Amino acid sequence: MKKFFAITLAALILTSSAALAGCGSSGDSKTSTTTAAQSSEAKSDNSSKNTPASDGAFSESDLVAKINGKDIELGENIDSALAKLGEAKNVTSELSCRGEGEDKTYEYDGFNVYTVPFDGVDKVTAITITSGISTPKGISIGDTEAKVVEKYGSGFKKIGKFISYSIDDKSLQFFMKDDKVTEIDYNYDVM
Repeated sequence: MKKFFAITLAALILTSSAALAGCGSSGDSKTSTTTAAQSSEAKSDNSSKNTPASDGAFSESDLVAKINGKDIELGENIDSALAKLGEAKNVTSELSCRGEGEDKTYEYDGFNVYTVPFDGVDKVTAITITSGISTPKGISIGDTEAKVVEKYGSGFKKIGKFISYSIDDKSLQFFMKDDKVTEIDYNYDVM
């Protein structure tokens, strides 16, 4: 929880973005889980939005996670994602920051999927990879910053310990510690 607030604070300071969106834990929550979707992400202009993804160029297709050979998209209906991923080993929920329904976290081995309700339908707003899964361009936990930049290009922003690539309200972020990727986050800022 502290990590997401620290990232959000760094994004606000570095980008002079608008006021922080999100609500954190409330007394009515079923768990104290805070999702990546509750943090504001830095935005950057990216002219490669409509170009195909290739080494060294970040594009919209890089915002799709490939897990167990299945494409999981930010904004996708959770029912569709669950049909591809199978049953989660654990699901937690809390009252939604959006004021309707519940935000949910679906926990799997090596990754989590986060949802927020939109008009009664839960949508994927974040995917966090912590082990065993590579991005479609081959970045995985333990890779160096140099390898990330080689695969995704230099059009990123550093936000605290994150290297962040974004297009509009979606981002792909690599959490770095001692020049190694320790977490990969796909985020959809819905606030």
